[in-house]
Amino acid sequence: MLAMMNKTAEQASVFEQLENTLQSDGIPAALDKLESTLRDQKEYHLLFDALILKKRYEMELPLVPRGKLTDLPDNLQREFEDHYVEMCRTVGDLYLEEGNIPHAWLYLNTISEPQKVSDAINAISVDDVSEEVIDVAFQQGANPRKGYEFILSRYGTCSAITVYEQLSQADDATKGSCAQLLLKQLHGDLIESLRRDIENQEEKLPESRVISELIEGRDWLFGEMSYHVDTSHLSSVVRICRILKDPEDLQRVLELTHYGRRLSSHFQFPGEEPFEQTYEDYAVWYKTLLGESVDDGVKHFTDKLKEPSEEDAGYNPTAEVVLELLSRLGKIDQAIEVSLKYIEPGKTESNGETDLGALCRKVGNYQGLRDHSEKHGDLVNYAAAMVEQSRVES
Repeated sequence: MLAMMNKTAEQASVFEQLENTLQSDGIPAALDKLESTLRDQKEYHLLFDALILKKRYEMELPLVPRGKLTDLPDNLQREFEDHYVEMCRTVGDLYLEEGNIPHAWLYLNTISEPQKVSDAINAISVDDVSEEVIDVAFQQGANPRKGYEFILSRYGTCSAITVYEQLSQADDATKGSCAQLLLKQLHGDLIESLRRDIENQEEKLPESRVISELIEGRDWLFGEMSYHVDTSHLSSVVRICRILKDPEDLQRVLELTHYGRRLSSHFQFPGEEPFEQTYEDYAVWYKTLLGESVDDGVKHFTDKLKEPSEEDAGYNPTAEVVLELLSRLGKIDQAIEVSLKYIEPGKTESNGETDLGALCRKVGNYQGLRDHSEKHGDLVNYAAAMVEQSRVES
């Protein structure tokens, strides 16, 4: 009760100080007093409003009601907008100094200056991070990679996989960085689990940390009901990591497929085409991208090509995968041939890199796109290809 009375008295004193400052020194001094008081109290949301108040007074605009930015005359909007940006920056920085990342994000994200918040998030340890910061980092996009690292460390692989599956609208860079973290976690977990099992059986901890070396000659690791990491997690990570391009990452996933192929039939989950035999087909995929038996790998997937079915509504998932593989291998002419034969216009889930137009641009020959557009009555893309081809030839 006494504390509440003291606080009320302090508030009354502040109001009196503002009133006295106005009477003795005028309006600008009173507004300066308001600003300094809110800074001292660290009431930064109110400080933002106070800074707006000061600017409106300086611009001889009404303080009550304050109205919207769009209500200002055109000649004043730019001046006020510039000040608005500076006010957001000021208050955002103050919240960062206080370690209040969610509130700092409100202001700095508004003016498209997220880097300071991202840097602050990088400095936080997993042990100290709050739910609110995880939300800002991952869900709101301040630092998706670090946010995903928090999720993986705090909530585990299962939750991290679930969250990853919700990244359909994220860019490839974000997906790739998250997939990389997920891979390193599961790959490390599998190695340690295998080493512990071997130590229990052989009474000696193996020195190797390579999966293929750990499982070689140890068939007893793969009993009918034996596994060393959650097998649904294993198959999910092998699938998710298709987006990765770094050779070290590809080698890690390939090791996961070596392990998965040895599991009993109880843990061999079928995948979506053309990866029906999950570990067998993905092993070919990753080996091919690593430059091993490339021609055989390409043939493995091109042999699965077929015309799109009615149940796929014209989409051709196998052809999409083949296009991705050929494009990543630099076999653009072959990719164009596949696209012309198996991909219907507007029936692609491509991210743009394997779109027929993009493929034609890579080789500087748009004849394929012209023929395809004419065949399907696409006058606009026909014209685009025609113009681009004329540019190439001129």
